[in-house]
Amino acid sequence: MDAPVHMVFSICQLSKNTSITPTALVAVGDRPSFLPTAKLTRDGYSGGVSVTAGGLGYNKRAIKDSSTWLLQWSYGFANWTANSTESDIFILLGLNVDSQGNSVTLDIPSGNVVVQLAISQDPIYSLSAAYPTLGDTTSSSALIFSPLLYSSPQTQPSYPNYTLPGAQLVIPSASSLMSESLNSSLTTDLSLILIPTNSSPTSLGLDNSVCAINAALNQSSISGVNNTIYQSSEPEWMAIEGREGFRKTWVLEGLQSGTNYTAWLKDGRGVLSRPAWLVTKQEGFACQLVMPSSICPGIGYAAPLPANYTTTATTAGQTYNVSLIRSLPDNLATVITNNLDAFSTSLLSKACGRDLYSHVSSCLDCYNAYRDWLCRMVIPQCGVSDSPSANITSTVTGSSISTIFPSPSTIHRTSSNPRNPSLPAPSYDYDELLPCMSTCNKADRTCPVWLGVRCPKRKVNAAKSYAFVGDDHSFGDGSEDQGVIAADRWGRRWCNG
Repeated sequence: MDAPVHMVFSICQLSKNTSITPTALVAVGDRPSFLPTAKLTRDGYSGGVSVTAGGLGYNKRAIKDSSTWLLQWSYGFANWTANSTESDIFILLGLNVDSQGNSVTLDIPSGNVVVQLAISQDPIYSLSAAYPTLGDTTSSSALIFSPLLYSSPQTQPSYPNYTLPGAQLVIPSASSLMSESLNSSLTTDLSLILIPTNSSPTSLGLDNSVCAINAALNQSSISGVNNTIYQSSEPEWMAIEGREGFRKTWVLEGLQSGTNYTAWLKDGRGVLSRPAWLVTKQEGFACQLVMPSSICPGIGYAAPLPANYTTTATTAGQTYNVSLIRSLPDNLATVITNNLDAFSTSLLSKACGRDLYSHVSSCLDCYNAYRDWLCRMVIPQCGVSDSPSANITSTVTGSSISTIFPSPSTIHRTSSNPRNPSLPAPSYDYDELLPCMSTCNKADRTCPVWLGVRCPKRKVNAAKSYAFVGDDHSFGDGSEDQGVIAADRWGRRWCNG
């Protein structure tokens, strides 16, 4: 057939010995030998998933017999593509077949091995290196964001009309950006998949298998459909993770406390994201989920704010009594607004845009860094004194997980030991997850010296207010640039930033 051929293999089920995966060989020609010989070369054009994209490598092609390929499984997913072929295509799958196509003696365990094959002339069921971003969890709910879909940084003003945004940002609409190039390999037509990790195919190393994920989803009462109480209809502008642009948002309710969950995103073309993990807090966790807002677009976590319960229905019709903070309480919004207005006035007292104080930073950069710092000071993030990473490590086997990750830096807050004595104290005690040192460092770095923005020294008193790793000021402030990022895709977070 003189047309493109796309094949996708998914391992739906393994035998009782889950370490044994089938060998998959593809050959073209009239009489395939399935004997590629021992000399193989990597062939990324035919398929496979690179290690940098979350896979285990590309397919391999025989050097001497160039019509045979050994497919590389990447956590339950393998694919093979040919731009065109006029020959027949043959497939060999077997548990007792080695990489050379030879039969080998193997103690086959009991249980069926099920492999799903999809064939099309159009690309199908591909994988994305992106993954969902966890905002935060409570004991029964979770706030989840898509990866950045459209990058949309604020426009830099210029002299002589150098004006800074107001305290209340004018949020742009995504409709004006639909002609722009996506920042992600996922489209905006996204659905969220959520499965308890103890019944997730990730525990079998089938992270990327669509059929294994669907089978687990069908067996679970928890899902992205049954438990979603909020889903943005179109991408919304925010500054989560310090990256300005458009994302989609989900809030789920009715989850079990102290439980690990695995999440994927899938778009309308069938492209599947990499999995991400999260763990709900224990019973008694009193803080509320706070959504990004026009005042604090980088805030998307649990904070010690008064509960505001409303009855909300999921997309499947299930109702829950939930507290989701969509807009900040007036007293806190007023504090942030007044501080931003005063800071803007001071910053604009010099000729921003004409008299450069830095070759790499602008007044807008300084103003945005101060906004992010201020929001995290006024709206602290609730944390837990013990890290959930130990629980997650024991249940995640399909993808490697780093064991070197700082423990959460928390301080127990009470009415007599508040974050800020000038602000109203919460009606309950909580553990504050300290702001990353990077939130202060960024404001210090991007603002002019004459503003007097200074951060405490690590060896002196910084640990009372900020989280960091070690005493070297060039490492471990919670930013990606300094090597120890604040949060990862395994649901671990050690500082607020």
